[in-house]
Amino acid sequence: MNFVDLIVIGAVIVFAWSGWRHGFVSALLSFIGFIGGGIVGSFVAPWLLSNFEVSGTVGLILTIGLVIGFAIVGQVLTSGFGRYLRDRITWEPARLVDNFGGAALNVLAIAIVAWVLAATAAALPASSVSASVRSSTLLTTLDGVVPNQARDFVGNLRILVDDSGLPQLFDSFGVLPPAPVDAPETAVVRNPAIQSSLRSVVKVQGSAPSCSSGFTGSGFVVARNRVLTNAHVVAGVEEPTVSVPRQGRLRATTVYFDPRIDVAILDVPGLDAPTLDMSGSMKRGADGVIAGYPGGGPMKASAARVRGTIPGDIARGTDIYGKSGVSREIYALRGTARPGNSGGPFLAADGDVAGVIFAQAQGDEQTAYALTANQVEPAIAAGRQATQAVSTGRCAK
Repeated sequence: MNFVDLIVIGAVIVFAWSGWRHGFVSALLSFIGFIGGGIVGSFVAPWLLSNFEVSGTVGLILTIGLVIGFAIVGQVLTSGFGRYLRDRITWEPARLVDNFGGAALNVLAIAIVAWVLAATAAALPASSVSASVRSSTLLTTLDGVVPNQARDFVGNLRILVDDSGLPQLFDSFGVLPPAPVDAPETAVVRNPAIQSSLRSVVKVQGSAPSCSSGFTGSGFVVARNRVLTNAHVVAGVEEPTVSVPRQGRLRATTVYFDPRIDVAILDVPGLDAPTLDMSGSMKRGADGVIAGYPGGGPMKASAARVRGTIPGDIARGTDIYGKSGVSREIYALRGTARPGNSGGPFLAADGDVAGVIFAQAQGDEQTAYALTANQVEPAIAAGRQATQAVSTGRCAK
């Protein structure tokens, strides 16, 4: 239990006492006004953020302020009528029931508010506040019973303010912190097998007319004329290109697109690079290499170490559009992933592909996440056989 838990407990006591004093009828109307105002604020926030081009921490603070502000206004507008009705209840047993109901309803209200604020605040950059929110015993317990519809709502708010360039992996904020491991051995990057595999790591680029944006990511060769990358890299892109070491830029076509797992396969005619083999499972403490084109710049290979494997029943997350209910098997890595690394391989020490980089930890620059080879093998098998272009949907952000 930390200071966030103490704040939550204090708020629950205050709200419960207020609900007892004002009764169920008054609390119900205040609750309706509060939630209704908050919903209005959640619609106003996207308009303001998009028109004034605000994102990041400032956008997060503005979003929270707007939602709370409109919620308070809504509560004020409805609470007066609630007090009027409360005063009309004169029978003592009925007032007692009304008191209990008011306390219970106010506790529910503060629970909803606390979860929405915590889930949104967890998107803050690394700080003591975001870390405390994610480690709160009460909030993580509450998070375990929240329905997917609520997660989708908060996911949309996160998308508004997130400027990391990488997707949010988890749709809950109370995910256990990654297991500590020692720093990786940097010498692994110089392995001859690793250096050979880097010839098959490519840069993926494209523009999405529907959102007037350009995108860049990484990928690697999985079959003859076939490159694997993340779906969020090519989402909304009509004519992707692949830049291959020693070969230059080639035109590509998306023939497989899975926005849930976040995998896409590109057909690249004329591709002349070796196919990389997929590796078996890697154990905690095993060293490897994150390879790709961070920031759309030159190739970079950096050492990483496996913190552990997170099975799909724990790695409950969202698709590339923030829709919850997706399960993936992933590696947690001690390493750094930047925008542009998405879709690149996590190479085992023998040069085989152990995973696909696709996300970074919230507030932790030393933890990256990769889809396991086992998770993406069905996509590779389907992509090898696919020959027709498929829709890449809308932009992921």
